[in-house]
Amino acid sequence: MPILTKNDLHAAMYLGLVEIEDITDISATSFDIRIDKLLTPAMERKDMEEVPLIDGEYWIVGPEKHFLFETVETFHLAPGFHGKINSRSSWARYGVASREADDEFSMDSRKGFHGKVICSLNTLGTTVKIRPGDSLAQAHLAYNQFIPLMDSELEKALKDGRLEINRRGKRIKKLVQPYMVDGKMVVGHNVKGGRPMNGGLTLTTDPTIKVYTGKPIDPHNPDPSCFEERRLANRGTRIKMGTFFLSASAEEIKIDRHYIGWVDEFNKLLVTSGYHGPFIHPDERPSYLQTHSCAPKIDPYPRFHGKITFENLTLDDVIIKPGQRITEIYLFHLNNPYLSDDEVSRYKGQKKAMRGRAHLDAKIQQLELPFKKK
Repeated sequence: MPILTKNDLHAAMYLGLVEIEDITDISATSFDIRIDKLLTPAMERKDMEEVPLIDGEYWIVGPEKHFLFETVETFHLAPGFHGKINSRSSWARYGVASREADDEFSMDSRKGFHGKVICSLNTLGTTVKIRPGDSLAQAHLAYNQFIPLMDSELEKALKDGRLEINRRGKRIKKLVQPYMVDGKMVVGHNVKGGRPMNGGLTLTTDPTIKVYTGKPIDPHNPDPSCFEERRLANRGTRIKMGTFFLSASAEEIKIDRHYIGWVDEFNKLLVTSGYHGPFIHPDERPSYLQTHSCAPKIDPYPRFHGKITFENLTLDDVIIKPGQRITEIYLFHLNNPYLSDDEVSRYKGQKKAMRGRAHLDAKIQQLELPFKKK
């Protein structure tokens, strides 16, 4: 069984297969995860120390600092169910990166899972104010495994219109990927004699970016001066090491209701600095850019369609150009089609990189389920 939709999750909760104490908001394919306690890193839970609040109200999480946090929510998952936790987009756009750090929750579905989840927490070069109860992350549940589309399925989805990608008004219908040919990386479609390196479709970079200025960020009270908008030069713009910036795909994405999108770094461990064409030797230039490792999920239409915002941290001085390939999109199967309930993403229709909108988060009370548990 692939990723559970909102209706699937309701059914599993009704049957008693899944119980989530203190759950708040369930969206199309995920639900919010809130921070309860901020913890110092340690191998064992008993060795993790709670980080005290500043003035009894908040924590400050900054660059080069790594923490763990315990979720507000308590999970009871029957055998076969497991999950993934990643940053919510509204927080990822401020450089906040979180994911599950509990292997029993994410990998071992044979015996189920009971308890709160420990997650990792750090920022990508930003300084951010975080409060107890903030919805930093989102969880996705699946039964047995998360099932990605194979290359042949992805290409068919492009041709059939179930994955619709438009770049500058032109529809893309071919699966463009990186291939390895005679020790060189070639980007193309069905490259003769090439070996595919990944399983996604490469996306390119929009000319407009937003660069973090270094000011402390309070997501509850957004300050536009924390970011400045820049236009990438056609020949490339040099960005200094340790810079966090937001970029967007040049492509507008629309995903059929049978899938969700998942975005990852282009070629993962290779190639971005000094990009000067499609042929790059993997041993020559290691990746100097950490991209979109925070909030990878892209919801189906009509909840979302538009350009995708990426979160980036430079690990060295880099040159970024319009049209540069630094990300890839994959598709994962949903267990059942997403049934629209007029709920839309706050980023639907975006035309360029956008700052986070965590300040729009309502103070949500415990979720009242639309059914009585069996």
